[in-house]
Amino acid sequence: MIDSLIYFSILAINIIYGLFHIRKIETPYKIFILLMAVVLISEITAEVLAHTIRNNCMVYHVFAPLHFIIISAIYYHLAAENSQFKYFTIFSCLFIFVASLLNTIYLQPISIFPSNIILANSVFFLMYTLFTFRQMLQTVSTVSLLKQSIFWFNAANLIYISITFFYWALYNLISVEIYFPPILDNAIIIITILVYAMYGLAMYFSVPKTKQTNG
Repeated sequence: MIDSLIYFSILAINIIYGLFHIRKIETPYKIFILLMAVVLISEITAEVLAHTIRNNCMVYHVFAPLHFIIISAIYYHLAAENSQFKYFTIFSCLFIFVASLLNTIYLQPISIFPSNIILANSVFFLMYTLFTFRQMLQTVSTVSLLKQSIFWFNAANLIYISITFFYWALYNLISVEIYFPPILDNAIIIITILVYAMYGLAMYFSVPKTKQTNG
């Protein structure tokens, strides 16, 4: 319960801060506000369904492809003038959308968590993050790395991808009848909270800071 409150609070703070500064931030971070809103609504809905009908998997059948498309839109705008990468993000969205439909129809129905799509998302996200880090290395900036919003956004995604890929790969390998260690659930919750806190830093540094002058 406490972890959910912390999680929801971080999401709400990110959204409120972003909306307050929405006129100052660039397009990728305006889409980022939408991402936070979608995550918050999805997680609250999932929490309610978990306590009412004891199954919230249907939420993630919608959330997984939607989350991927929104993240892809952010990376699309972060890609600057790299048209090849932009085409790749569009292709990735089409692939995940179709794969998600087929997965729900044939492999993991609405009552089962769509772990296959989460894994597929992670593969594409990994490519997104690696490309963006490469782009950062090739770009000369006078701003400290730790003060660059793109660094915090990309680093958060890389951490999240690494942990969730392992988690859901293991989930797919273990039968539902077999005991699934609670420590893994706790770890994924902690990592998720950390990731969205890092997203908050990305949002904070995306807002241009006004320099104060004396006199």
